[in-house]
Amino acid sequence: RVRAIGEDRVKVIANTVRLGANETQNRLLRKATGDIIVLLNADIALVGEDCLGRLIAPLLLDVTVGIAGARIECLPPRGYFESVLAVGHQFRLAVFERLSPSCDTVYLCNGRARAFSRAFAEKLVWPDQCPEDNYSYFLCQQLGFTFVYAPTSRVCFRLPTTLGDH
Repeated sequence: RVRAIGEDRVKVIANTVRLGANETQNRLLRKATGDIIVLLNADIALVGEDCLGRLIAPLLLDVTVGIAGARIECLPPRGYFESVLAVGHQFRLAVFERLSPSCDTVYLCNGRARAFSRAFAEKLVWPDQCPEDNYSYFLCQQLGFTFVYAPTSRVCFRLPTTLGDH
């Protein structure tokens, strides 16, 4: 689908071997040439026509923003197990969105959909075997950049249907 877009600024970088999320994202950051780098997981769906525009807007408005994160929502559950997980996800999301007026919390910096400034991305290298979303949030803070939660940029994902998938 990405190749069908026909836009020179959009590139597909495919691994020939499985490297893991952290190493793959490190490769992507090193190959990126733009002022803003958007990383999206393959298992999400963008909600609305301007989802990406809303995600990158904080980076365009303020040079101190290192990361902008989208609002992550689960698709409607299809069974009992998904329903249990959905309740938990919706509860945590409601709590995290109310933790602080700015929503500046590690819990809303989700790896499923984020945008990075070039200035921050140049300093970011994910180590092996660490939660990459949490690591990027704390490094952003440590380096003097800010994280901005962009709740109007929404993405959906499907919850696991079984305990084994979870």
